[in-house]
Amino acid sequence: MEKPESKEEVVREAMKSWRVPGGLSEHAAWEQVQEKIASGKKVKITPFTPNNYRIWATGAVAACLIIFVFFYGSGSSAEEVKISEVGIHALPEGSTVLLNKASAVYYQPASFQEERSLKLDGEAFFEVKEGSTFSVETQNGRINVLGTSFNIKSFGSVLEVKCYTGKVEVQSGSQSSVLFPGKSFRVNPEGRELGSFDPQQADWRQGSFYFENTPLNEVVLEMERQFNVDILYEGGSDRRFTGMFSQGSAEEALSIVAASMNLSFQNLGNNRYLIQ
Repeated sequence: MEKPESKEEVVREAMKSWRVPGGLSEHAAWEQVQEKIASGKKVKITPFTPNNYRIWATGAVAACLIIFVFFYGSGSSAEEVKISEVGIHALPEGSTVLLNKASAVYYQPASFQEERSLKLDGEAFFEVKEGSTFSVETQNGRINVLGTSFNIKSFGSVLEVKCYTGKVEVQSGSQSSVLFPGKSFRVNPEGRELGSFDPQQADWRQGSFYFENTPLNEVVLEMERQFNVDILYEGGSDRRFTGMFSQGSAEEALSIVAASMNLSFQNLGNNRYLIQ
């Protein structure tokens, strides 16, 4: 039968896998252990319970978040500027953008001087300063220009681009079109079409909204945006409207549109209307 190991031998065997602190020898470390045992002082041992684990995990996560924000969140180059207020806004390199209602542009200020690229949701008129290529990204296509003025309208699945001065390139899907002053490009679920317009005619910038053979449901959406109302219309895109309304009141605009289409409208209250 093997002789049982003494407590000292057991402890010394376990210490072989320890790292001796402070550059002490194993003998010196063992002497310190014996002194603490001989002193009779109780050593407080904190059990590793689920509560302790949650406290430790919370602290670890907080530390990681602080490190992430410090290294990755402090740089201003990744910040994106959003402009959504109706009116004229100057861009960093000297171009200007006039925003319509329910519209917004987004760009990176740190790189805009060189890249001249931004995103548009909604409708805006751009006056672009001459220079490198100026690009506008929409959910329905990309517009590239040099020095020019143009209007972009991108809501839902509809994209409409009008060139007022200079030259505009429109990329939508796999197709590309180049527009010159007085020319327009339009894409919707029904297809793509090139058209013409009068650049001297008043438009939304002067409070006038012109439509030519436009699906009535798109006209209804424009009235909703301009007058901040809800309009119930169950008709499809087969009915088309040619005409205009001005930025007066919702009922004035509804009267003009409904009368020209041999329809009527009803005020349901709470800024809600029904066209039938």
